[in-house]
Amino acid sequence: MKSRTFPAHLPRNPPARETCSCTSGEFDVANSHVLLVGAGSGLTPLYQLIFHQTAGAKNLSLYLLDGSKTVDDIWCEDALEQAVAAPSPLTSVAHFVSRGAVDTQKQGQILYNAGRVDHGAVRKVVNAAGKPWKALLCGPPKFNTEVAKACRACGMVKEDVIVC
Repeated sequence: MKSRTFPAHLPRNPPARETCSCTSGEFDVANSHVLLVGAGSGLTPLYQLIFHQTAGAKNLSLYLLDGSKTVDDIWCEDALEQAVAAPSPLTSVAHFVSRGAVDTQKQGQILYNAGRVDHGAVRKVVNAAGKPWKALLCGPPKFNTEVAKACRACGMVKEDVIVC
């Protein structure tokens, strides 16, 4: 059974930080738009950023693109819906489902899309907001390579595209 709610073992109100860390090192997120792109189990470190490391941060906007095989594979839907609706750095969430039916007309703050995260999805998010941009990618190697290319095609420099 999938988890639709916030993981109970994570603290709800951690202190705000202006840097975040992952296996690739620490990076500055102050005054930035941060594109979080993950697929499969790569979503785990992104959730930690959304719900723990950036809680209470100022001048920070997080945008999550989430790739899953099926709708049932999407983690913490309810918690993400609440985070987008509440005052938090999480600005938008878009789920991409590569197999099975998906209700792209579902009402709410979160967007549901049939297909995979691609150049068009990255471009749509990046072009909708001003700069500066950073990206944190967590997924299979081929996925990370393709999304990193899309980020650079949107004007992000290599140093601001971090792969976990």
